[in-house]
Amino acid sequence: MSVRGQTPSELYAQVRFDPPMPTGLSNLDEVLGGGLRVGSLAALVGPPSGSKTGLLLQIGLNRARAGAYAAFHFADEEGSMIYPRLCALASGWPSEALLNLNRRDMDLATETLDRLRLRFFGSKDTFADVCEAVAGECPPGVQAVLLLDSAQKISSSSHERFPDKHKQVNALLEAVTVATRRHGWVTILASKASRESY
Repeated sequence: MSVRGQTPSELYAQVRFDPPMPTGLSNLDEVLGGGLRVGSLAALVGPPSGSKTGLLLQIGLNRARAGAYAAFHFADEEGSMIYPRLCALASGWPSEALLNLNRRDMDLATETLDRLRLRFFGSKDTFADVCEAVAGECPPGVQAVLLLDSAQKISSSSHERFPDKHKQVNALLEAVTVATRRHGWVTILASKASRESY
């Protein structure tokens, strides 16, 4: 059996020339050479309580304001804990304002957020559920951005069971990579970095 490699022309045919998708965070976009690439998977790795969720919220909000479809999958925190943070970000309030949010503040922020293409998925949803929803809801010609938090707690599908977290995370990474490339999404996957993680 012979193994055939790819010619330069075959490799060239796979190169994408889409412009990068800005995150809306100027310092990050500068480091990334303009933003994230369509069809790419980015990993956001940091210690517990290292502001990964806040960064995902900000990037998703920035992209939704720019007309993208942003799907958040939060398997690590409850939506009732995350939503006030998103309201504060959407309204431009400082983080300490979170302690004093009232119903009127949340109502005003929600009116603004409802006009954007934002979807939220929780710990009971699998990545397969998220894929099905995004593929079905995202309008043609609109860039989809998937923001997944946290890799250790998201299952790739409901029928797969793994004996340990490493195999579960590897299966999730495989499913995310395949879906992201197939659909031309931009996906950011947050993951805790600790001695126990890897």
